[in-house]
Amino acid sequence: MSKVLISFLGTGAQNKDKAKNDRTYQKANYKFENGDLIENTSFVADALVKHYKIEKVILVGTVKSMWERVYEVFCDNKGIEPDLEYYSSLANCCDNANNESELVIPNKKKLEAAIGTDAHIELIRYGLNKYELDENAKIILGLEKYIEQNDELIVDITHSFRSLPLYLMNLLIYLNNVSQKHISITHITYGMLDISRDLGYTPVVELNNILEINQWITGAYAFKEFGKGYQIAKLLGYDENDSSKKNPEGKVIKEFSDVMGMDFLYGIKKQANSLSGIKNKEYGPIAQILIPQVIDDICKKFNILDNDKYCDSKKQLIVAKWHFEHMNYSSAIIDILESLISKIIEICDINEKRDNDNSELAKVILGKSDKKNKYDVEQYQFKVDEYLSTKKYSDKDIVDFLNKILETIDKNLRSSKDQNLKNELHRIKPQIDPNKKNAFSLVYSINAFRNAIAHQQEISFCSINDIIKMTKLCIDLLGCLI
Repeated sequence: MSKVLISFLGTGAQNKDKAKNDRTYQKANYKFENGDLIENTSFVADALVKHYKIEKVILVGTVKSMWERVYEVFCDNKGIEPDLEYYSSLANCCDNANNESELVIPNKKKLEAAIGTDAHIELIRYGLNKYELDENAKIILGLEKYIEQNDELIVDITHSFRSLPLYLMNLLIYLNNVSQKHISITHITYGMLDISRDLGYTPVVELNNILEINQWITGAYAFKEFGKGYQIAKLLGYDENDSSKKNPEGKVIKEFSDVMGMDFLYGIKKQANSLSGIKNKEYGPIAQILIPQVIDDICKKFNILDNDKYCDSKKQLIVAKWHFEHMNYSSAIIDILESLISKIIEICDINEKRDNDNSELAKVILGKSDKKNKYDVEQYQFKVDEYLSTKKYSDKDIVDFLNKILETIDKNLRSSKDQNLKNELHRIKPQIDPNKKNAFSLVYSINAFRNAIAHQQEISFCSINDIIKMTKLCIDLLGCLI
């Protein structure tokens, strides 16, 4: 593990009254938040190397950046006499460069050796258009090849064009989040040269709250979109494995995430109430903006689950819709089936049996169980038919869809030589045949798709998009029936 500095380099100031090549950065006394003072240096990178005891330096800049001064300063630091001919060639190349120049400077390896034994120079475009920004993104993300497992990054955004460090720093934050090398950005620094005259020194400020804001934003997104609040809980200071980190609000958010992951209706209902209870707590500045908003959005969806006026089937359909809207398709399908079974039980007022028997009887009524001899279902089927006669709905879309899938199955049955596949298709075909089915039975056809997914079977009769479409059609039809 090494301390790695990634710093951006600009063009500095050029005194037009002097020779053309006399470009220079203003020398400054850089003062860090702990009081450490690095005096009389042209580059904040130089001060950062000394302050943080940097082991590896990566400098990023355009061809026009002041590379000749970098060479001069780092040679002086080592007590090495600069090669004046090389210095002049660098100065001439860089001073005459523009946005159309090739990303090349003279003898880059010699410059890197002057900076340090493991230093790297990375040249980028000006970022004047999308092409240049895309090229820069590729270059910056490519810095990962210079970074080792568990390296600690210090990112400095003092120099370079004003827009580039912000853009490129976000790419480095991306690396921080996704790299499998487990790198971490421990410091983001900015040397405030603008106020040097007022203070008599240049403060180096820590902008680490940029990282914190990024973590809160990604955590809030995961919580709002997918019900995964684990990062929010961690940021609040909750860790179930650490007795010193038992933040109660974080615990509530973590437990809500658990029941959402399980797709456990009654757990969701209970934890949605708990979420409501922490919405108006006092949080830190960033959390105070994000947490109430996200919790409010979730509670608007799920507090209805605690309303006794809504039957179980309605509540399960609400959860199914949420899962579908948030692309948790497998959970949506399961909840559709549970909602349908609950509705049959409610219509038929089946309450004298155990829960498992109730579900089994509902499947018999739907024509989806071969245990017909176990139950007298005629009275129940009459109640279902009577209930459906009071509902206005259209099942044309779902019938058309299932007929299309049947055509695909028939085609595969005719052409396939795989007997196992044919057996599977023969088994599935009656489940999705829309002929002589009532609307509830049509919805139950989704079980064929659910079984194929749950048992990891090859789904040769439809595409993933077909399954998503089927899920949406079932939600829409069931919404008309509940």
